[in-house]
Amino acid sequence: SGVWSNLAQLYADLMRYPEAIDAGENALRRVPHAAVAMNNLGVIYRRSGDLEAANQILRQALETEPGYADAAYNYGLVLADQDDGESAKSYYRRAIELRPDYVEAFTDLGSVCRTLAQYDEALQAYDQALKIDPDYTEARWNRALQLLMLGRFDQGWQDYETRWQSGGRGRRRFKRPVWKTEPLDGKRIFVYAEQGLGDTFQFIRLLALLKARGAITVVECQPSLVGVLHGVDGIDELVPRGGRRPVFDVHVALLSLPGLLQIDEHNIPASVPYLHAPTTANQTLVDVLSGGDGFRVGLVWAGNASHSNDRNRSCRLQEFSELMQIDGVTCYGLQVGERAQDIGSLDAPASVIDLSPQLQSFSDTAYALSQLDLVISVDTSVAHLAGAMGKPVWLLLPFVPDWRWLLDRDDSPWYPSMTLFRQDATRQWAPVLERVRAQLVMQK
Repeated sequence: SGVWSNLAQLYADLMRYPEAIDAGENALRRVPHAAVAMNNLGVIYRRSGDLEAANQILRQALETEPGYADAAYNYGLVLADQDDGESAKSYYRRAIELRPDYVEAFTDLGSVCRTLAQYDEALQAYDQALKIDPDYTEARWNRALQLLMLGRFDQGWQDYETRWQSGGRGRRRFKRPVWKTEPLDGKRIFVYAEQGLGDTFQFIRLLALLKARGAITVVECQPSLVGVLHGVDGIDELVPRGGRRPVFDVHVALLSLPGLLQIDEHNIPASVPYLHAPTTANQTLVDVLSGGDGFRVGLVWAGNASHSNDRNRSCRLQEFSELMQIDGVTCYGLQVGERAQDIGSLDAPASVIDLSPQLQSFSDTAYALSQLDLVISVDTSVAHLAGAMGKPVWLLLPFVPDWRWLLDRDDSPWYPSMTLFRQDATRQWAPVLERVRAQLVMQK
């Protein structure tokens, strides 16, 4: 069975899962009661996305060998994938009882505690993992996100630097040195965006702090953002990613700046607007926006589908239907991409004016935002853009939010014009939208 097991692993590493499963099943047929072969097959089933098969075979592995720590751990991973967090916790703890130095089990115990909003317990698990192995980057990275969510910025930013070793993120390599807070008088510093569009909108404000230190700032951003970032205070030169390599003396990643500049909840540069809309846009967009009346509300109901937490961050457009029926309110769809088509599935599609055909760039989106009275959005780059422009934004957040929105508050230290509407423990959007509707009726 060893040959078949090795072949299964090889195919799995190549993401050729049908062949991997076939080889794994062959290995198991040769030693039908081997818990190791069951565990290995369960791992492959999970990686292939067949969680039911993974659940069944890993359960068999534990029945065959109850003291098998790896099977308990892998079963916990499957249960977590199936949104059974409490059961996952129990199997991670079982794996730890069987192997007290099981650093991966402690780390995933922390992560499942975070999804269950058991934040102190999550931190304890990450801390224990790092006591066992201080160099285990997955534990330190996940602890960074938990610390930042709890507002413990100092240690959080330190741990955040382990992102380069976690999750396949690659640090840019240059011959010139990395900036480490030394004086910048007259030096050209190259700052490059490294994460999502919303991250760039959120942290581009920090360039003004570098400029205040005497730097000449050269910023590389995602090509789609060049138009809307043009003219931002603190940027001397703006280049698109993939363009020519500028000349510089030192360099730094954009999301390393908060730690280097010792940003915390009390000194966030929160003066808005720091992003501005163009004075005009394509004529069709101008015409559509000039035709509406009443209180004008922009809606965004879905984020990037490839985001690891998209299923919790995004919601169905139908959840907004009550807002579309409020007298004196005109709703505009700011959603772009595939989910913009959701408007066609509404019982009354005309209740939302679809702007997506005219939103060909973030400059177009910024212009549209400038013409609206309010933006209601899930956690997306458009919400960041609106907040950076100083527009009133009502942000809809899942029960376990992204770290930057902190906890137990309805405002944001990052965006003074933003109000946070959080899910409660039911993790449903309907109660959130009921509160939004009541507030909108009073606001308009």
